[in-house]
Amino acid sequence: MALYKKIQENLKFHFVDSTALMTYSNPLFALMETRLAGISNEVSLHAKLYTALLTYCGLGWAVGKGRELSRKLFNITEETKEKFQQIHDSLYLAAVNIPVGIGLYTMAGETDPKKIAIGTLMGVLFGGAMGPVMGYSIDCFRDLAGLAECKRKLYPNMIRKLKPKVKKAIAAGLFAASIGTVALVYASNHKTQENSPKNNAVPSLENRINR
Repeated sequence: MALYKKIQENLKFHFVDSTALMTYSNPLFALMETRLAGISNEVSLHAKLYTALLTYCGLGWAVGKGRELSRKLFNITEETKEKFQQIHDSLYLAAVNIPVGIGLYTMAGETDPKKIAIGTLMGVLFGGAMGPVMGYSIDCFRDLAGLAECKRKLYPNMIRKLKPKVKKAIAAGLFAASIGTVALVYASNHKTQENSPKNNAVPSLENRINR
């Protein structure tokens, strides 16, 4: 029975950590991929689907556990100054995004090595810049889900004192808003491509003759 409870507890943390990771990262990665790396909506969407699949199947747990082990290795605790916690999370997520980025874009169907390299590089830079958000997001979602109290100073005390059902509703709302934002990014990118000079160009003489 003790083993079952331990597994159940680990699964809860895994699900919450995975959801936290995707909630903040998916909209930003979708924007980065389509607007900066030149990756198509289709490949970016496939990358998001593979990310969700791999994350819930264990990648999210691995990233979360890796962060915990790294924090222990460098003696980072909840009481450590916020600045040092943020630096740790930045370096950790930047390193994680190298193998993850290459694998995901290849699985999603991207065949252009340049785009894969740009997307991965942007992911590394993104990880370095957004590492603090990763740690903050995980800690906040654990609190909202009722798994562990978030003691970080940036976490609003007003939210910390809310009832469990209200907290869970907030977590669900944040995840739904994340999905909606991703859809808006793809819709905006599609509209931009349709209105680009290349798509609106007058057909060449050769194309007119072929018609």
